[in-house]
Amino acid sequence: MVVSVAGAEEISAPRKLKIGVIVPLTGGVATWGTSVRNPIEVTNAESENPAELLFEDEETCSATKALSAFRILQSVKNVDIIIASCLEGGQAIASLAKASKLPFFISGRSSRDFQDRNPNALSWLSLLDYEGEAIGKLILEKKWNSGAALVWMGYFGVQFADGI
Repeated sequence: MVVSVAGAEEISAPRKLKIGVIVPLTGGVATWGTSVRNPIEVTNAESENPAELLFEDEETCSATKALSAFRILQSVKNVDIIIASCLEGGQAIASLAKASKLPFFISGRSSRDFQDRNPNALSWLSLLDYEGEAIGKLILEKKWNSGAALVWMGYFGVQFADGI
């Protein structure tokens, strides 16, 4: 915290965005979980304004573990955004994320019906143009002035970026 010369005002740096990531870090698919975690960490570290990343283990893509991880990230760690790396976990937490108005991203495929029922849930691997439009609407609703998107190279990344 910085105090102005006159001492009348306090100016503080903006709070870092807190991103909760639910990913399998142990169990039979831990290698895949690491392949999800590593690029998130590298991209975040290279960002001009890195977020605070908070990882929670969902073991072998367990819906039960994802629910526990969500509760910890939401209630204890007070994250701003959730990333669910397994579709099972994303579907399990969808209603809780919707009720709390917490935006979350799912790295698994989802259906348009799932997206319609959970407008705060955005899947990275399907409905990319639709999701880009949904992200644009979310940005407008939240009145965010700036942000960043992690977009991978290749067809899916281009389709996603075009949607936004």
